[in-house]
Amino acid sequence: MLKVVALSVFQFVAGIGRSSVEFFFLSWVSRQAELLSHSQELSLAWGKWTNHSIQTVADDINSFFSHHFFDKPIAASLALLSTLWFLFLDWSTTMTDGCCCGTHGVCHLIGRIAETMSVSEGAKLIPNIPVVEGIPVPPTTSKDEGSWVRPETADDVNNPASSRWYLKAQASALRSGQYIGMTLHYLASPRPPNPNFTLTIPSLLSKYKGTFTLQFYTPKGYEEAGKHGKRYPAVVNFHGGGFTIGNGTDDARFARYILDTCDAVFVSVDYRLAPEYPFPTAVDDAADALFYIIRQSADLHIDPMKLATSGFSAGGNIAITSTLRFHEHLKEIADPENKHSPVPEHKIRAIATWYPVTDYSVSRAEKRATCVKPEHTLPPTMTNLFDGSYLYPGDLKMSHPWLSPSRASDEELKAAIPENVLVYTCEWDMLQKEGEAFAKRLAADPLNKTVHHRMIPGVPHGWDKSPDPLRPAIHTQEVYTDCARKLLAIFNAVD
Repeated sequence: MLKVVALSVFQFVAGIGRSSVEFFFLSWVSRQAELLSHSQELSLAWGKWTNHSIQTVADDINSFFSHHFFDKPIAASLALLSTLWFLFLDWSTTMTDGCCCGTHGVCHLIGRIAETMSVSEGAKLIPNIPVVEGIPVPPTTSKDEGSWVRPETADDVNNPASSRWYLKAQASALRSGQYIGMTLHYLASPRPPNPNFTLTIPSLLSKYKGTFTLQFYTPKGYEEAGKHGKRYPAVVNFHGGGFTIGNGTDDARFARYILDTCDAVFVSVDYRLAPEYPFPTAVDDAADALFYIIRQSADLHIDPMKLATSGFSAGGNIAITSTLRFHEHLKEIADPENKHSPVPEHKIRAIATWYPVTDYSVSRAEKRATCVKPEHTLPPTMTNLFDGSYLYPGDLKMSHPWLSPSRASDEELKAAIPENVLVYTCEWDMLQKEGEAFAKRLAADPLNKTVHHRMIPGVPHGWDKSPDPLRPAIHTQEVYTDCARKLLAIFNAVD
């Protein structure tokens, strides 16, 4: 194993770059397959398709990092680093559990493919792969990748052969890789702040009972607020990651601008993730967070009349849909027979949503094909995982307003969406068109919201979360400042 690692690193340093990543994956997974097979014949059969399958994985990993980097050597370096990280996790699990394939290891995923995929499905997709009875072939893509048919339910989007167990294993591995990317993201100067404190609160609205955490970033002077009775505006934020990866500290760079410009408290919600907690858990947790902050506003030194939601990507969706869920629950507790405690007076003044997904009734295939730079969109490997994890159960309607706010009625949007909406989209993003369309709808009759839409030119989805340890992503300072100043003006207009 060490010999393989050393050879891979040597090849990379010698200038092979991307091919070293592919070689590393091929060598390591072939070895894991051999351990799993317990026979030479089975190992050879595994190798026939892993040479294709892992090549695809390497392409997707390079695509992921190239999504943020235009410098291919840097992208290849980070891809190799992610590979080494997966190997370390697999090795550490082996040492602690005595197992040849760790929870986070790629070999675990390969082992699961045998239980979830049929030979015939993979052979149809990849005709040059020989079929050997009892040997699985690479998994299929999601149903909508080759069609522009508008999906109506989750079953129209997802591959039914991908079990929840398989999705959990994939998500676990991707979360490990995302941890590396965000660690590098934090290194660029100026460094983002750390949370000042964290609170764990109970889940009340979701059918999945449990707890989740709130990360609090506070402005200067907050510690003395109790002595002077000062109340701060609050921006309640939701991180991105396809509802499947990420955590509440991912948007710490944005938090700095809110603290410094708005003199507001920034609360980032660690909502529970799919596939362990599918739709609508994230939206339920988001609404729970809003209710908690309002009810505890005095102790938290927050002005409940000066609230805003914000979010990025999946979190941008939640920044919108949380207000719909929140409003729905307000109607429920208005019933005098309901046992929920009353909610203090409050006002959500604005939404700041960044490159949000707003319409799941449009297929990924259509979104990619209508994007101006489809080669810069997230790879199907990732979006299939995100959709398969969050869009569950199979009869879930893609037009559900808590999932696709673009499909909510005018009455729902009029009542729940605050007066001010800031929408930031990315030119090279498959979600750009739906974000722009949603902004135009909110601004038009009969909704007539005050909407600011800005498209950042020449950048892909999630460009601001670049894992470049040397410098923040291009345009970040400008657009973060723009958003923070607009929120400040909205908060100040209340006085």
